[in-house]
Amino acid sequence: MSSVETVHERLEGALSKLESAIDERVRNEGERVKTLSSEVSQLRAENARLKRTSDQIAVRLETAITRLKHVLDG
Repeated sequence: MSSVETVHERLEGALSKLESAIDERVRNEGERVKTLSSEVSQLRAENARLKRTSDQIAVRLETAITRLKHVLDG
């Protein structure tokens, strides 16, 4: 086997390892994207729930403030 053939085989082996590593990384990133997407969906749902709660509390506080003003003025 000539040195060119040896170098060629080593290069092919290195390229094969590199392709495998890239494929693995792409698979891992795909899973990571799915996980992050799920987390974002959950956080958006929680944010919407907290906003509704905050809006309800704001209405109740406004009502209480209005009542207190009437009591103090009246």
